[in-house]
Amino acid sequence: MPDYDSGAPSGSSAPGAPPINRGYRGSIKDYLGADPLRDVEVLRKAMKGFGTDENAIIEVLGSRSNKQRVPMVAAYKTTYGKDLIHDLKSEISGNLESLVHGAGHAENSCTVRCI
Repeated sequence: MPDYDSGAPSGSSAPGAPPINRGYRGSIKDYLGADPLRDVEVLRKAMKGFGTDENAIIEVLGSRSNKQRVPMVAAYKTTYGKDLIHDLKSEISGNLESLVHGAGHAENSCTVRCI
């Protein structure tokens, strides 16, 4: 009987499974040139006045890593004397509110709060 190759590379425990990369986790990398003071100014302008510029909020928070979002909370408190998460939650609702709630907390804290 002929010896047919299974098609799986030798030494592979799960055929067709992608290799596991444990060196990098998450899909958002650090934004080069991010400045928490400039970011909170953009967020404040997006929330101030009539209506909310949700696109500006998404642009800032969605392009910053968790490591870069956490200092924005402190910068907002220092600059405006207010809580960034509270102000954001008062301006937005639904799924975006849930996303923003987790975005301003340290990674381990968010994991515990969100579960």
